[in-house]
Amino acid sequence: VVYKKVPDIPHSDVGVFTVSQLFIMHGLVHATQALDHKYYKWIKHMGHLTEPQCQLTFRSRMNPKLQYRLPSEQWSTCYPILHRDTSCLRHNATDWVFGLSRAARIYLPVHFLPMILFEPKKIMQDPLQFLRRKAFNVMVSSVFLTTYQFNMKMSLCALRNWFQTDHWSHGVIGGFMTGMALFIENQHRRPELMLYCMPRAIEVACRLIPNKGHFTSVYQLLRCTYFPVFSFQVAMSVWMTVIAIPKGEDTSNSINMTVLKIIFGSKH
Repeated sequence: VVYKKVPDIPHSDVGVFTVSQLFIMHGLVHATQALDHKYYKWIKHMGHLTEPQCQLTFRSRMNPKLQYRLPSEQWSTCYPILHRDTSCLRHNATDWVFGLSRAARIYLPVHFLPMILFEPKKIMQDPLQFLRRKAFNVMVSSVFLTTYQFNMKMSLCALRNWFQTDHWSHGVIGGFMTGMALFIENQHRRPELMLYCMPRAIEVACRLIPNKGHFTSVYQLLRCTYFPVFSFQVAMSVWMTVIAIPKGEDTSNSINMTVLKIIFGSKH
């Protein structure tokens, strides 16, 4: 893209991020076994959700291992299981405000620590400017993240109440709406978030592949002992290429480049 060999597609980072959310949010609602346990726990924390709320609302109430309700189980409204307010909109709007605090606790170290650890001299040159800039960045990121969780929960509430069912597509539609929240985030941060969520989405997609029929060979390949090693080699080759090519470091995340220099040295 830098050398104009590949066209720069406007908002492609938001598009890829949104596609990744289709898989991730489907995993949140109806395929929890496909999500990494810690990541699943983090999503619930950010959305102020508990496992009983999710299981009893979107999935089977009789069998906690089932990801969908049984035909014999009756559908119920969001109130009082998913939330205690009779209005979904009022509840989610109120939680959007509280979500700012939850998001700020996540983003404070993300925005402040890297420069404190790696570039303290720049901070000392103008500490007030550093505080103002980073505080603004934390605010923008917090608005993005709380809107991200609001869009998902509001989509689920609206869809399930309109259709009075919990269809598998609701999580996917909610994922599309969460992806749109990335437009709020600072433009230079969007690729980082996209690259963070892509592997999560690929992980979900791979875990959803069944071990039967034509998918058996793919299932076995993905779980081969050497496949993670091969994936790591591909990732490292990409990083080493970025370091080696002209302008590679200038157009990449400065924190990533700093860590790589610490590990591998600054001269190659």
